[in-house]
Amino acid sequence: MPPVPWVPTTLRLSKTGQIANSLRAQIQAATCDTLGYCLNSVPGERVSIYPFVADLLSARYGLDLTRDDVMEIGKQTLRDEVKFNEGAEFSKIYGRYPAFIRTEPLPPTNSVFDVEDSELDSIWERMETYSQSEKIWEVRFPSIPSILFGAGVFQMLGEQAKRLNIKKALVVSGSTTKRLGRPDEIQGMLEMNGIASAVFSEVV
Repeated sequence: MPPVPWVPTTLRLSKTGQIANSLRAQIQAATCDTLGYCLNSVPGERVSIYPFVADLLSARYGLDLTRDDVMEIGKQTLRDEVKFNEGAEFSKIYGRYPAFIRTEPLPPTNSVFDVEDSELDSIWERMETYSQSEKIWEVRFPSIPSILFGAGVFQMLGEQAKRLNIKKALVVSGSTTKRLGRPDEIQGMLEMNGIASAVFSEVV
């Protein structure tokens, strides 16, 4: 028997935007479950599972799938489950959700489920137009460190690192920079200022 799509468990903290979050999570989970793939196995540089799985399936079966094709697999799985559940008349036997989740606070935030039934009713309609925008990885710095550039600043590296109270440094470079000896120079300047270091020079 297919699992019953269960909305409330993903809607605990705030009603704002949670139907959309639940729908996103359910399509993603249905896609993974249908294909037998683990969401946590997506390589680090891939933000979305859909283009990644599309590439896998295309390579294996000689297809030319898009991320929308893969997402449609998850959507169709949910359509089939909803149809099955309606045919089995689960809603006539069991309530949509237990009443206590609207009254009993959920630790540690002490929130209660507060999404309106009218929003729950619309979740499957929203699925038909749901799409996922292209995503890119972001690197965010809480505070931007000082950046020095200009003629001669390279020679100040050891002194600046010492002033920042750095004890161990990781020097990151490309293979060309490594061949030019720059990481070795940097390590020398760091060592002169009592700073240990290691070099990673396999940046592509």
